[in-house]
Amino acid sequence: MLKDKIITLEDGRTYIVITDLNYAERMFVMCSEINLEKDEINTDEFVIREVIANGEEVNLISLSDEQELEAVSKLIVSKAHLEA
Repeated sequence: MLKDKIITLEDGRTYIVITDLNYAERMFVMCSEINLEKDEINTDEFVIREVIANGEEVNLISLSDEQELEAVSKLIVSKAHLEA
């Protein structure tokens, strides 16, 4: 659904969605920062965020629960490997 989408966050950083995951009736994405001017993707660091959609607006929220982050991380990384 969101794979390969480019999202700019409120902090001005731009990310590309590597993969998305539906888990526990919620949507999560694994993203990497992208520099559109240089056409470069940061392959050294990935972030996982929960997706909250309000109509046309999409917000990415950091996960604060460490156990949930660990569980989602394992699932989303496994999914990314299967898609590669």
